This record gives sequence, structure tokens and C-alpha cells, in this order.
Amino acid sequence: MTPIKNIIFDFGGVLCDLDFQGCLEGLVGLGYPREKLTKEFVMTGVFQKMDLGTISTEEFWEELRRTSHRPDVGDEEWRAVWNSILLGIPKQRYEALRELRKGYRLFLLSNISDPHWEYTVQNLAQYGGECFLDWFERVFLSFQMHLEKPDTTIFKKVLEETGISAAETLFVDDRGDNIQGARRAGLVGLQAIGDEWIAPLVGKELYAEDFKNESH
Repeated sequence: MTPIKNIIFDFGGVLCDLDFQGCLEGLVGLGYPREKLTKEFVMTGVFQKMDLGTISTEEFWEELRRTSHRPDVGDEEWRAVWNSILLGIPKQRYEALRELRKGYRLFLLSNISDPHWEYTVQNLAQYGGECFLDWFERVFLSFQMHLEKPDTTIFKKVLEETGISAAETLFVDDRGDNIQGARRAGLVGLQAIGDEWIAPLVGKELYAEDFKNESH
């Protein structure tokens, strides 16, 4: 049996609840063409460029204005709508992370834009008098790395920079394609949305073999 020694968490959809539909409606309300927004709009086009950090935040707001034909809408209005996708982190997930850090090395790996991360640090990071981000040994963010999941390269980069063993590392993400990317890099995968990861992980001795038949 191969013991799990490290856990890499995704952020949005696993730790932080997301409101894709509310964000979409907010963008449409400011004039962004609805036909350009699909269910996974944040993973394509200019939105993907933001997650990859290949355009600046200022260029992003300008592109939203241009596409919406709304030169009158200021940066902060766009920022508020863009950040509305982040609903928050429920108490039980903070508590579960705090428990897991006692027995495992924790890491964070997120496809995320600069404004979303800034909002997270300013509004979601504090819990119980602590910064929960300090519970992670390292934080890996797509906009800083110019890489994104499910590209196997980003997982290999994390392994390279941390020196952890892929076979002893569990990756938790809400998307199946990201789990598959992690598995191609040799990691163990668990697909879970919201609270679904808490019961399988907290208070358990984890082994890689426990997740080999994980069916998601």
C-alpha cells in the first residue's frame, strides 16, 4: 500500500463555491453579448487569457468594454461583476483543511485570474484569526505560472518545484478533465465538488490504492 503524504487542492468548486450563472448574467447586464458566453465561458477566449496571465487586468477590462460596446462602464464595475463568481468558503471546509494539515503536506493549485486571487486574499483568506492560505506549503496559480490545468505540464511543474512524489500525492479537483491531466502526470486523483472531499479525507489514513477505482 502506498501512503498518501501530500494533498493538492483545487480552489474554485472544491474550496470556494462558484456562481457561474450569476457572473454570466452580471456581464450580460453590462452589455457583454450573451452569445459569447457559454457555461464554461471563463475557460475560453479573453477569459482564458486572464487565467493564463497573458494579458493584464487593465487590458481585460478594456476588452470587456470593447466587446460590450460600453466605454462608459468603469473598471470597478467590471471588477465587481467578475468577482461575483466567488461566493465564499463554507466553515466546514476551513475546518477540514485545518484538520488535514496536521497529517499531510497541503498545496493549492488553481486556474485563477489576478482579480479573483486578489479578492480571495482580501476577503476570503481569514478564518479563526488565521490566514488559511498559510496552511498550504506552496500555492500555485495559473496566472502567475502562465500554465493551466488540465495541461500535464502544470502538474509536472508542481512536482518539480516541491520535490514531492507523484505516487504519494492526491490531487482534488471538481473537473474530470483536470483529474485526468493529473493522473497522466502520475498523481492520484479524486474528483469532488464542494463538501464531497471532506468525508473521504478527514480523519482517515489515506492510501493511493483507495482512489484507484474512483469512478468520477
